[in-house]
Amino acid sequence: MWAGGDLQFHAPLITGALATKVTTIKTITPKPKPKAARTDENLSQTHRFTTTELFRYSALTMNGHRIHYDVDYARSIEGYTGWSPTARCWRSVILDR
Repeated sequence: MWAGGDLQFHAPLITGALATKVTTIKTITPKPKPKAARTDENLSQTHRFTTTELFRYSALTMNGHRIHYDVDYARSIEGYTGWSPTARCWRSVILDR
């Protein structure tokens, strides 16, 4: 994720030369747990994503955050009630209907 991300090159990159990447996490802000959304049952539909669909969508959109495809990680590490598909993923499902 690039929320507030920054890239700095301290010297030119040379093809074939060894390069080193250093990542620094300056702050971590805990996010509140998401609340369950209310729906109008007359207008709702159900789509059950498979782990494979979620993984492939994350790979396709270059979004490697595990909360989007790994339910065990989302629950035990991030504190979600389950995985959290991206809004783009939901839009794809809705527009496909």
